[in-house]
This record gives sequence, C-alpha cells and structure tokens, in this order.
Amino acid sequence: AWSKFYEFSNSDLRVAKKFVEEVTKDDKAANWQLLRGLIQTVAYGGRIDNDFDMNVLVVYLKRYFNSSIIGMNASEIAHNITVPFSTNIMDYINIINTNIPEGDNPALFGLSSNISTAREMAEMNKTILQIRSMQISVATEVTFERNVWNKALNPIITLWKQLNSQSTLHSMNVPLIQHTDDLILEIISLEYVHAITLVQKVHKYLGAISKCLRGIQLFTSEIANGARALMMHQTPEEWQEAWRGPSDPAQYLSLLIHKAKSIEQLSHINDSYKILANPIKLGNIFRPTAFFNALRQLTARKRHISMDELKLGTAWNGAFLKNENVMEISGIHIQGALFEDHIVEIKQTSPTVATAPNLYIAWISADASDVYEKDKSIFVPLYATPERNQLIAKVQMPCTKNPDKWIIASVALFLSNQ
Repeated sequence: AWSKFYEFSNSDLRVAKKFVEEVTKDDKAANWQLLRGLIQTVAYGGRIDNDFDMNVLVVYLKRYFNSSIIGMNASEIAHNITVPFSTNIMDYINIINTNIPEGDNPALFGLSSNISTAREMAEMNKTILQIRSMQISVATEVTFERNVWNKALNPIITLWKQLNSQSTLHSMNVPLIQHTDDLILEIISLEYVHAITLVQKVHKYLGAISKCLRGIQLFTSEIANGARALMMHQTPEEWQEAWRGPSDPAQYLSLLIHKAKSIEQLSHINDSYKILANPIKLGNIFRPTAFFNALRQLTARKRHISMDELKLGTAWNGAFLKNENVMEISGIHIQGALFEDHIVEIKQTSPTVATAPNLYIAWISADASDVYEKDKSIFVPLYATPERNQLIAKVQMPCTKNPDKWIIASVALFLSNQ
C-alpha cells in the first residue's frame, strides 16, 4: 500500500518486537497508545516521508495493536485468520501453517483485488528500465558508425517531423510573457512560453543529431550521449531536466506536443471567466500547481483577505461549492478503488487505473467546514501521474463506511494516466 519503496529492515522489526515486549511484559493492562506511538515514530515512521504512507502505517497499527485483537479469544485479524488466546507458540505456528497461504493475498493486507496486476506492471516497467540502463552503459563504449546510428535514430527523428507537421511551435518566435492583473491569463502565458521553449529545445537537439548523421556537423559529447540514450529508447537526461516526462522518448515527444498544443489553444482565450466556465484538463499542463495557486490568489483578492485565510475545498458536485470561484477539472483518474458518487470497491478484472468524474475545486475560508462529513469521507492524494512522485493537492472523497479501509488501499487520484 506504500506509494514508494521503503528500506524497512530486520533491525526495524527487532526494535518493534522489543517495544511490544516492554509494553506487555507485566500483568497490568498494556498501554496500546504508547506502543503504537513508539512503533510509529521510532521503529518505522522515521523512514516514511509521505504523509499518506504515514496514514497507512497509523491505520495498520490501530487495527492490530489494540485490546480487541490481542488478549481476546479467536480475534480475527483477517478473513479466516484468528489470533489464538494462548501462550503456546505452537498454537500460533499451527495458525500460520494452516490458515495463511504461501503466496501474498492482497485481501490479507486490505489491498484492492487487482493490486497484483498493478504490481506486476510496475515490476515489468522497472525491469525494462534496468535493461535499458544496462544497454546505455554498454552503448557508451560503442564507436560511431553512421549507418548503424542512422538506422537506430531515423525513426525518432521521423516521428518528431510528423508531430510538428501541422504546427509552428518548433519554429515560431517565442512570445513575451503577458503580465496582467488577470492571474489565470498570466499563468497561461507563462505556460505557453514554457511550452514553446521546451519544443524548440528538443527541436534544436534532434536537428543537431540529424546534421551529425548527415556529416554536416560534428558530434559533441552532449549530443553523442543523448543520441546513445535515444538509440536505447531512453529519454535524454537533458530533456528530463527541462520537463520530467515519460522515460520512453516516443511517448515523451508525443506527450510534449500534445501538452504544448493544448496550452496554445488556451492562450487564444483572452478572458479568464471563459476559461473557468468550462472544464480544464490540468493533465495537459506542464505545471498544474500554478493554476491552483492562481485561483487561490484570485479568491484572496476578490475577498480582500490573506491567502493564509483560505484552504482548498474539493467536491464532486459543483453545487457544493456555490458562491465560490470554482475550477472544474476534467481527465481525472483513480487507482485503488472506483468512484460512483462515493468510493466503491474494484474487481479483480478492473483496470489498474480507472476514470473518475470531473473534480470541482475552490479556495474557501480556512474556518469553514469541509464539503463532506469527516466520518463519511477521506482525503486522498492527487498526483500528476500514476508514478506518484508529484503531489498536487489533497482531495476529499465521500465514502459510505469504514474510511480506514480506503486509506489502507492507498486510493489516489491522478491528473493524467501517463
């Protein structure tokens, strides 16, 4: 259920075991709150750097370390798995041998039924990246052979030409940033300039490779290293430094042009009210957090208050945020659950990432109540992509019961599915 890999070790387990022994060694009632706090902050919590992962740890500790589980007869910690009311270690070994399957069953950990598919896909992508890294390290020793390099690099150069065949982004003059009191329009202007700069950077880079292949220009070490990366189907690091996108160069180029054209269309609208009147697909924006900040500043100006006096309000029905400056976001995706007016379980055959309804956001008074009741909702992370490495915001989602279940399932939203 973690958003990333953590280096938990046997040392952490030994520390946690020691805490359990100390808290439960006397006949007096165990201080479960103290034990959970020690395990959370000392044994495991120090390695966790994501607030939502910390929530998962807290829920697990509450679920298993309490008086209704430990010290009670036949307490069930998972389906068909009970904790024996016994001090005989063989009773526990028998439960392990007879009731716990050898393979990891997602249901035992409270995870979604299709998590195995997501894990296999993640492992596959990780393996592909490792193979490519090995190929790149070998390729750095390969000498330049024009015919071989031409054959390997021409497809990516041809793709770039096709992507730009009906666009002038690669050749147009970079416009000046439009400084205006309209914050939304200024953000779009900044994004447009950024998009053109990115496209032209890549165009110049691929143009230099093309000239080198034709013998018009000499290879520099930077161009040669980038060309080798492209030959191994890896996006050059120089491009990633400008904009962190897909590791596959064909996907990177396609998504780059798609985003740039989407921003170009927005730049033709000269009225922010018209922009906010329609759903915005923030997955097509290079820096989506800028839109959140612009809306916050716009709301603060309108109310004549400090931005610190506002908090983000999120809803799945625009009527819940009436009388506010609302932005409707389309193209949302969800993982770990499905959403049908509230969070529902997914099936084993469900896609690992599913579509979600449009999301409505507004900046509301910091002391205002949340849109949904606390005990019937949870806050989930909204990330830029399923890689979960760029957190955009925390979004409130209604659920009918047991919010902890969805915390353990690590439900998350994404602006884009790639």
